[in-house]
Amino acid sequence: MNDRENRQPADSPNRSDMRRFAENRRENGGEMAKMDMRWQRTERNLMAAFGEALAARPIDKISVTALAKAADINKATFYLHYRDVYDLAGAYARREADEVANGMDYLEAFFSDPAFFMRRFVDDFDLLRSRTDPLAANDLVPIFIDHLTARMDERLREAFSFEDDGRGEILLTFVIGGFFATMARYIDSDKQKAAEVGGHLLTAMKAYGPLPLDAR
Repeated sequence: MNDRENRQPADSPNRSDMRRFAENRRENGGEMAKMDMRWQRTERNLMAAFGEALAARPIDKISVTALAKAADINKATFYLHYRDVYDLAGAYARREADEVANGMDYLEAFFSDPAFFMRRFVDDFDLLRSRTDPLAANDLVPIFIDHLTARMDERLREAFSFEDDGRGEILLTFVIGGFFATMARYIDSDKQKAAEVGGHLLTAMKAYGPLPLDAR
């Protein structure tokens, strides 16, 4: 049995309950249901409740019962949205990544001015830490980084025309993963030098590609 199975919240449903809830979710949680304002309101409430809970305690101490109460719903409604607390946790990490990526009004500088991009990214890192510290304590940062990378890749493709053979997202994964590892080590000691080095590396990578032709 793996570690996650050992850490299931005490009020997790049994297998038959999970199958029933999954069937209900498939039947009632389609695209039309997700567009329903009540569905969206419940999602917002669950995300807010989970964020507050995660800031206060580890994920294996967060129960569906407590989340449902905080979100002003019953447990059956919770299971229409998520299989369990860990399913919600993954969605929460992805939502945090979405908000970070959507707030990057300097993202296009990734190509045109890598040094500027890195300076802005570093300036944002204290805010990122406030978002990612609870995620890091609960092994959710990989989900956050994977989704942030995918969203950045998506936004860059919307803004530029790529001639890409599949290397683009690999390059972004390398850059973003390396950035988080570097800043975790240097944020409190020499973050400006880390930003400078990161900018130089991004500039050097422009020669490798794949980049929009007008950005090289």
